[in-house]
Amino acid sequence: MVDLDGHQITDAAQEQQMREQYSQHIAYLTLQYNDKQDEIDRLKNDPNRKQKAAKTLNDVRDGYNNWKQANNDYNNAQKEYRKAEQDFENAEKEYNKIAADNHYQDTVDKISQFEDATKAIEESNKTLDKQNAALANWPKENVNKIKDLEDFWNFLQTGKTKTWRLRTNKAQEIFDKNKTLWLERHIQNYGMAI
Repeated sequence: MVDLDGHQITDAAQEQQMREQYSQHIAYLTLQYNDKQDEIDRLKNDPNRKQKAAKTLNDVRDGYNNWKQANNDYNNAQKEYRKAEQDFENAEKEYNKIAADNHYQDTVDKISQFEDATKAIEESNKTLDKQNAALANWPKENVNKIKDLEDFWNFLQTGKTKTWRLRTNKAQEIFDKNKTLWLERHIQNYGMAI
């Protein structure tokens, strides 16, 4: 008899021991074989086996396609990164070349002045727009005030108003009595004319 390593066994006790080991090993392999056979029979008899296999295959394909797409995206991103890096290096060389030029600072100053002037024009335009809006609404807001001022001016000049139906002497008495109050009220409403 030969042992597992291929050596010849001459001793009977050793041979018996080897036979038992072989028997145990055969029993173990038989159990494994039976388990695998049961698994094969179970898979053969599983009605959803094809669907599960198809789903697994689709999952594997989807996973592969996703990986392939991600790999392509990564490669494209790498190319874009290298291109951007090259563009940056070119721009930096161009900047250094321009910065070395004596007129560079003059150009920077002129650009800064231009930007400041543009901002000033924008602010002036905003102010003008506000003033134009106020002027556009001024007649609507002040039409009654102008009429009141005109009546008051006429009253001051003649002692008469278009709306009052009083005799001149009576109007003059009322004016003399109330002129300080009216003048103060007028200054509060319209301010002093300069």
